[in-house]
Amino acid sequence: IKTVPLAFTKPLSEYLPIRHWGRKMDREEKFVWFMPSEKERVVCEKLIHHYLMPVLERFQQHIDGTVTISRDQILIDLHVISAILKCNNFLSNWNDEEAVHLIDSISDMEASFSLTLGFNHLEVKMPDGSNVRKSLINILDNLQRKILTDNEDDIKSLKQLLVIWDKIHLRMHSNQSYENQLKSYQMSKQFQEYKLCRKRKDIRAVVATRIIIQQDLRDEISVPVFTPTHRQIMMNLIALSTSQYSAIRSTAQSTLFKMFGTYFFAYRSVTDDIVKFLQLDPNENHEAFK
Repeated sequence: IKTVPLAFTKPLSEYLPIRHWGRKMDREEKFVWFMPSEKERVVCEKLIHHYLMPVLERFQQHIDGTVTISRDQILIDLHVISAILKCNNFLSNWNDEEAVHLIDSISDMEASFSLTLGFNHLEVKMPDGSNVRKSLINILDNLQRKILTDNEDDIKSLKQLLVIWDKIHLRMHSNQSYENQLKSYQMSKQFQEYKLCRKRKDIRAVVATRIIIQQDLRDEISVPVFTPTHRQIMMNLIALSTSQYSAIRSTAQSTLFKMFGTYFFAYRSVTDDIVKFLQLDPNENHEAFK
């Protein structure tokens, strides 16, 4: 449909999309992008508050022990949180903490690098005005402890929790990684090229994909500074990296290493905690030592 945009505005009696499939885009043609405004932000905030607040209330009651939630309900609620995090453009990173000092350098290692993405002034917050991501981290931190204490074999919930830990620390798009998107784009571009006529034109869908990849790259390189809350996420990943279940252990380790690659020298903040596992008896604590 991206190749034939008029299909949205004209009836089939006037415009038949299949007659225009594969048509190359002229250089004079332009994309008309939709830019969200305050109106869209307010609507998203209402939807997030409507679905998120009951979930957080149930989690808090479950953590306090006043209410017992079934495994299936926990899994459903975690999926709701994961879906809400896909609204990444309106869920900004928190900036109310000082950066963790990791290394001495002549460069300012504690300065964030951010790009103007066009919607920086639009932010969805919690009803009390706090940052959504940071509020979720505090609740999920306690929820993970509760699960590991009472239901350590709840693998489905822990797997979904790992998916959330991978998304929540950084405002990043919900598409594939930049490298995977670029490979797919290059294959699509090569497939639709017709070099015999020597005309450098692409179909509309390929051009739109390339623009989206560029915007997603801008999201990926806008990395915030490493704060104590980021370290809190790493400690939760370390706890899951030493799980007795291999499915949880391997995924948590992969997510932890990915986070190490995102925040340079961040491994220094958890080195002492990792060394403690090496001091354990390998016979009694085989998974943690391994």
